[in-house]
Amino acid sequence: MRTLSSGPDLLHPVVLELHAKASYLVLKEEGRRAEPVEVNHFIDCWLSFLFHPALFYSLPGKQEGAESYRLEIFAAGEKLVRKYSEQQGENGAPFIRHWEEDFALLKTLSAAGKDKEEVPLYTPALAWQAGIAEQIFRLVQGHQDVFPGQEDFLAAGALYSAAGPALLLIRMEQYDAAKEQFASLEKKDEENNGDPFFAYGLAQVKMACGLHSLQQGRYEEAEKMLIDLLPLPLHSSMLERGLLVALDREDRYLDPDWLAVSVHVLSELHRNSSPPSVKRAFCSVLTHQAVLLHNEGAIESKVLLTSMKKAVCLNPGDAFARMTLDDAQMDAEIHALHQTMSAGKLGKASRIAQQSAYQGVVDQFFIFVAQVLEQIEMGDYPDDESACLMVRQLLEGAVEVDPEHRIIEDIALLLDEFEERLGIL
Repeated sequence: MRTLSSGPDLLHPVVLELHAKASYLVLKEEGRRAEPVEVNHFIDCWLSFLFHPALFYSLPGKQEGAESYRLEIFAAGEKLVRKYSEQQGENGAPFIRHWEEDFALLKTLSAAGKDKEEVPLYTPALAWQAGIAEQIFRLVQGHQDVFPGQEDFLAAGALYSAAGPALLLIRMEQYDAAKEQFASLEKKDEENNGDPFFAYGLAQVKMACGLHSLQQGRYEEAEKMLIDLLPLPLHSSMLERGLLVALDREDRYLDPDWLAVSVHVLSELHRNSSPPSVKRAFCSVLTHQAVLLHNEGAIESKVLLTSMKKAVCLNPGDAFARMTLDDAQMDAEIHALHQTMSAGKLGKASRIAQQSAYQGVVDQFFIFVAQVLEQIEMGDYPDDESACLMVRQLLEGAVEVDPEHRIIEDIALLLDEFEERLGIL
């Protein structure tokens, strides 16, 4: 039947009804064995049949209970699709999404009596097959008032615009086929002179293909496509949210390649658009990338600290980023403490500990002091004069950092011993 009656034939209400009923019987008979293309054809025909203005004229006795019958056939179709989707497990979600999105679209257009228009309300896929996509596109253009928001309006028009066929390939998860249309889509974008519907649809195609490449591990290709779609068109907050969720994934925090792509894309997105949601996602991904690279020894502590300062600046409320910044800052100060103590610059080391906001730095300072004190007591210094000088400097520095520290008394006693031995009053 699909071979004998297709294209414009589908505009005849009887042909549409036959396709809807036949595809229903095929799906019911085949069950889980039905091919995806058959299921999608059923959804398109059943929903288009449901909203066809001539639906009830061929059904004697149904005019009075039209709405009741409409609900009845809707429920029968939905039940069949949901059953098939459940049988497909993880692969079943696209069919439910197809049903729900197209039903919502046709319901929106019919809500204000649009099913009385000369052009029938067909799902996008069936409209393209029947050759009436352009007519429905014009219908959408003229009725923005029936859509809940500007982005819903653009998304609906995009399906019937020149970007529609590529979007339908995405729906069928035929990403490679959709990518083959990129060149022609880019050319049409120039020809359409910034048409908002086409621009929105093109962004949807680029984003879907880019994220699919990312999921497949084609990182360079994914990054190119995702950056190429930026800046996003006007009125695309839903697209932006979808992109943020896709890039900032907890299950990818240990994947350096994924994180690298996410950081580059979010950096570009932030450059063009910087609402709090973008800042939060960028902060999260940047933090996990910096931690992973530092743990693997791929970046030095100084680079980690720089990255974390940037991350916290993006989102001061991110607890993990703040904790990581604190750890990085403390490590940097302890490293500086090591260097100054090793160079014998006790005054500078004391100032680092005194000015630090971290107890860990103060504790480390006194650990160093104790180590030097032990070396002096073991006689590692060449003479009493130099040893006495060092003990005096230790005491002065320790008192400046924490005059109540328990090691102060030990240092003072040792200093007294040296001074007595040297005859210093």
